[in-house]
Amino acid sequence: MLFMGDLENGVLGKENVAGDNGNESFKDEIDVICYALDHVDQEIFVFRPSGELVYTNQPGKDRFHLPENLAGIYAWTLDPTLTLESWNKRIQPVRECGENFESMLYLNRPGGGCDVLKMFAHSTIRVSGEELIWVFGRDVSLHVKNENRIKELNSIMNTVLDNIPVYLFVKDAGPEFRYVYWNKAFETYSHILRENALGKTDFEVFPNQKDAERFRRDDKELLRTGKDIEFLETYETKKGEIRTVKTLKTLVRNDSGEPCFLVGVSWDITDLKSTEQELVKARLKAEQSDKLKSAFLANMSHEIRTPLNAIIGFTRLVAETEDASEKDYYLNIVENNSELLTQLINDILDLSRIEAGSLEFVYKPVSIRELCLKIQEVHRVRMKEDVQLEFEDGGLNTHVLTDGNRLFQVISNLITNASKFTAKGFIRFGYQQVGDFIEFYVADSGCGIPKDKVPTIFDRFTKLNTFAQGSGLGLAICKMLVEKMGGNIFVQSEEGRGSIFKFTIPYQRITIETDMNDMENNEIKENVSVGRTILVAEDVESNFLLLKAIIGKTYTLLHAWNGKEAVEIYEQSLPDLILMDIKMPEMDGLEATRIIRKVSQEIPIIALTAFAFDDDRVKALEAGCNDYLTKPLSAPLLKETIAKYLV
Repeated sequence: MLFMGDLENGVLGKENVAGDNGNESFKDEIDVICYALDHVDQEIFVFRPSGELVYTNQPGKDRFHLPENLAGIYAWTLDPTLTLESWNKRIQPVRECGENFESMLYLNRPGGGCDVLKMFAHSTIRVSGEELIWVFGRDVSLHVKNENRIKELNSIMNTVLDNIPVYLFVKDAGPEFRYVYWNKAFETYSHILRENALGKTDFEVFPNQKDAERFRRDDKELLRTGKDIEFLETYETKKGEIRTVKTLKTLVRNDSGEPCFLVGVSWDITDLKSTEQELVKARLKAEQSDKLKSAFLANMSHEIRTPLNAIIGFTRLVAETEDASEKDYYLNIVENNSELLTQLINDILDLSRIEAGSLEFVYKPVSIRELCLKIQEVHRVRMKEDVQLEFEDGGLNTHVLTDGNRLFQVISNLITNASKFTAKGFIRFGYQQVGDFIEFYVADSGCGIPKDKVPTIFDRFTKLNTFAQGSGLGLAICKMLVEKMGGNIFVQSEEGRGSIFKFTIPYQRITIETDMNDMENNEIKENVSVGRTILVAEDVESNFLLLKAIIGKTYTLLHAWNGKEAVEIYEQSLPDLILMDIKMPEMDGLEATRIIRKVSQEIPIIALTAFAFDDDRVKALEAGCNDYLTKPLSAPLLKETIAKYLV
């Protein structure tokens, strides 16, 4: 525009308007213009190209506290960040191309805070030909403050939305339902980056097209009904994981009530579902355990009472009869049932230790051939009259690293099991090398196993014949022991034609150099020296009398009723060996052993206890005992153990 008038030091010259023609009407118009300029809500500044300020309206004067006379005031007076060079650079496009210049001017208030002016500039040419730069400023402090507040709130909201553990997504409300928002949680769980999802449809985002079709179907249903929907759904991630989510979808409408966005909130409940499934499994397992417990107690009650009834009944008959042959017959029945009851208790203890993870395995060099020969010797005398026990030597006369006691137990259990169902014929056992394993087998010519019973033959409390003696735990224990030793067990059977049980253990061959003197020392000494003295620490009289009956004719026995007496008698009599009960009044056997060990490290101490767990054995050995025998005592084993130390 062209400005009709003179500008001199910030004063609009009314007297020189229109060539001094004295037109009062025109002067009035100038007054109106001046009044208007002074009362607009913008600051107006007029600069010469040199940067000199030649005019500003009243708001401009008030803003910068300018005097009426503007002489000597330049653009960089108002904005200290400006220099002549930067001023020329800013106004160059305004002067040459007529482009509007726009910038923000930040002014610090004396009392604190900041005002923000949004500045616009353009150039005009006066009648006289002088060029002027007009700058219009508007106070946008409140607008900028609100914008910054909005940015701050958006930042807070984005931080919250990106850190809450739920999926948040927003789509266009049709027709393709493209994603416009995708939060961090969705990115983390789905393994799909938000930049790979924004602006795309479900068919472009998700690898499984069936997932995308289901999502699209739900979106269309929401758009059709306008009602929020909530449901469970699954989807496949980029990594192939299947996630389960609970989703709520709703519509966002504009002022006209038209749907503009679809908002979805999904809670990932994959872990929750897994936990629920585990709880269901745990509940079912607990219920099954309760049933097994009830079945176990009922079964054990029967199995314990059966041999106990025979033991009590025939013991009374022994006392009543005078016939020697009848006594032998009755005592044989008592002995057999005692062994049966002992085996039952051992099975129960083994089962509990295996399940508790407390059963220890001691791996030592074991001669497989010698172990099998010993098993044959033990079981041969127990075979029925018409059943032959045969050992087939696999020709593997070597030592392997394994737990000999557990291996003995497994083979013995299998032979015992076979003998129950073999009335006549044979029971044959042996071993052979198969790759990196040794395979053992126990075959019989018995009645065999029905086909439908084979899959459950190694389950606990499984009995082919409910009238047969036994707890139904033997084969289950065999399976557990074999697997603990790193092998497998299986059965081949045909009803009416016998069975063959096979199991494997890892073949860890080792070389043993056997000293002939050691072999001699390991032999059982039948003729131990008579006259040796043994101190028996036992608080139960019947237990002492039993020991006296077993070894009293061979050794001189001293009796201590508790651990304290045992220490005193040892110091007075210096016996050759001590049989130490563990649980006794006043002082237990472990404490007594520790005290005696302070005096002597040579005296053999054999622990005798009803505590049958492996950790009890460890405690006894740590206290200083040389060996450990559990009650009920086996007379041959007791004699053998004593002879081992008194040679």
